[in-house]
Amino acid sequence: MEGSLDGVHVKQLIDIFFSPGKVFELLREKAVFIPPIVAVTLLGIITFAVFANLIGLESIARKQLENTNNRMTANLTEEQKETAIRQAGSPVRLGMDYGGIAVGTPISMLIVAGAVLGVLSLAGGKLKFGQVLGVTAFAAVPFALLSLVMSVAVILASPDRDSLDITNLIATNIGAFLNKDTTNKALYSIAGSMDLITLLHIAFLGWGLSKASRLSFTTCTVLVTALWGVLVLAKAGLALLF
Repeated sequence: MEGSLDGVHVKQLIDIFFSPGKVFELLREKAVFIPPIVAVTLLGIITFAVFANLIGLESIARKQLENTNNRMTANLTEEQKETAIRQAGSPVRLGMDYGGIAVGTPISMLIVAGAVLGVLSLAGGKLKFGQVLGVTAFAAVPFALLSLVMSVAVILASPDRDSLDITNLIATNIGAFLNKDTTNKALYSIAGSMDLITLLHIAFLGWGLSKASRLSFTTCTVLVTALWGVLVLAKAGLALLF
């Protein structure tokens, strides 16, 4: 079955770290997407488990509720906040969080791949959806692993884990150097999106698409960057509302 999981395809998960060009070029002939989607999803689940066990979901919830700039929680009473904090660590909530990652990760990749396929088609790309989904998923694997490793390193190195902000745990973006309480919400959102790892991910995805589609690296990267720019502006708009 196209995209199915077997030994050859699993090997590609290793090759994406050492011979990524070869993996992306192979996607011209056959769409492979299940192994990388499974890998990224599992890495996301493990990363969340690290947060839950090394920081604590109640501690994370408390820090989020203490954010006075969040309009959705600013009007909660202290009793309501304490109830929300207790519920954050409940088995039901934990199951919902893990389930959200397990379902949300594949869905997000499907959406991204669909958007990328659309702009590639406008540029003359001849790839099918499964091929674009494969490139998108494989390109995400190294960065999902990098996020996990860096998150563990930051948490273990921190003398006060309760003070960590998991929404900006790895300070590789401009927003990490701005005051969250005094900076305009839209500006802070945009600054937070100006992230070194994200930009490297975009370049890697653009390169992968160029290998699979035979379009130029510049064309593919510009198209992906344009889609990312739309997302950044959308997030900035939502930040002003909430």
